[in-house]
Amino acid sequence: MIRFPMIFLGIFNIWLLFLYLNKTSFSQLANKLIILIFAIAPSFVFASRLAIAENLLITWSLLALIRLKKEHISGKIDLILVLLSILAVLTKVSGLCLPAALFLIGLKERKNQLIRSGLIGALLGIISFCLYGLVYDWQIFYEIQFLQAGREIGLATFFNRFFLHPYLVGKFFIDGWIILGWLGLLITAFLKKNDNQINRFFILFLVQTFFISLAAGEQTFHGWYDYVNFPFYAIAGGLLIDWIINNKQYLLFSFLWLLLLPSIRLFLVHVGIYSEISPLFIRIISVLGFFPFLINLKNNKMAKRVSLVLIGVILLVNILTIFNFEQIAYWENDAFFYYR
Repeated sequence: MIRFPMIFLGIFNIWLLFLYLNKTSFSQLANKLIILIFAIAPSFVFASRLAIAENLLITWSLLALIRLKKEHISGKIDLILVLLSILAVLTKVSGLCLPAALFLIGLKERKNQLIRSGLIGALLGIISFCLYGLVYDWQIFYEIQFLQAGREIGLATFFNRFFLHPYLVGKFFIDGWIILGWLGLLITAFLKKNDNQINRFFILFLVQTFFISLAAGEQTFHGWYDYVNFPFYAIAGGLLIDWIINNKQYLLFSFLWLLLLPSIRLFLVHVGIYSEISPLFIRIISVLGFFPFLINLKNNKMAKRVSLVLIGVILLVNILTIFNFEQIAYWENDAFFYYR
């Protein structure tokens, strides 16, 4: 019952991402890939069905990024950005990342309006949050805040959460898209460092990731902490695929293909035939990633078509995985990795 409304929030967030991508400097191919990735990658789809605060934080973040695209805003502060900052803080403490990112974006772009909007939004959000605690029960509110702040933290939190133990909710889950997003974020940050749209979402991503590193405990592996970064993984992943294809970097495409192969394994696991097929089948599929590189030696256009077909196959496999997702297979898959 409580997850049913999240379907509509997930659809709304896809629409917001579409609005954000509209009239950006990204290519049409990149925009289509980004929307498809965010709409059908299993990690993103299953996350969007959970009744957790991070899914609403995605909404506030995307609305803020859309607002930032408006070049001329009158007044010393932007009331909409202030309101979004307050709503983000009241949604969850990690919502402080939004006004903090606005403040940093303002500093980088030397826009005092954004600096003031971030500061005022954070201040009013914190005051509203404390007033809620005062009205509810100040003693409980105070103790919970300090209890949460007492977690053991460090570099292991960041490393374990994002690279060693990717979790969907409470079990191991990997389809390759988050790893692709991380690679895409690093590459696009260097390739398009003068693009304001890239810089803005990258700053918000960094602030949110930094907060996760500070707030999540060393032994805390719940999957939902980084859900708020999922739109940025989709953007970065789509931009990376687009850059690889348009710049004919097909040897890198073969590496990208390996990153996305877990989608195929995931599908085979959830339809219950993984144990029945030969490991040779997976190896053959792995070699397909080199086809665009080999074809490009003779025919550039054909190499592009083949690479797009391969990406299309992976996207189709994502859809099939979602329709065939099986909860027991999810638990067993976690045990397979955990005990090995």
